Parts: sequence; C-alpha cells; structure tokens
Amino acid sequence: MSRLDHRPTDERVRAARAIAYPDQGDVIDALCEGIEALAGSRPLSAKTLAVLAERRAVKARYPKS
Repeated sequence: MSRLDHRPTDERVRAARAIAYPDQGDVIDALCEGIEALAGSRPLSAKTLAVLAERRAVKARYPKS
C-alpha cells in the first residue's frame, strides 16, 4: 500500500499562499488609504495596518524559496 506524500511542494506552497493572502480588493483599498495617508501626512488607518500585518504574516509563514 502506498503512502501519501505530505511534504511541501511548490504547488502546495503556492496554493496555501494564495488562500492565506487577504482579499485583493482589501489590499487595493489598504494601498489606496496608505497613499492618501502619506499624501495628507496623517497616520495609517487600523484597517491598513491590519492588512499590512496580515501580509507580513503570510510572507513569513510561506516564504518564497
């Protein structure tokens, strides 16, 4: 009987990264808010900071090889 191979492969890592990333619309909104904040010299919103933190966590969990 053959055993299942659960080792991470490039395809598995790509799929896991795609699922783990925040919604693209949320990312675009956060980027726009960030640009507006920089243009207006005001602090980044909590939403923008949360999306950026989520992105950093995904990159740390699923680093590119």
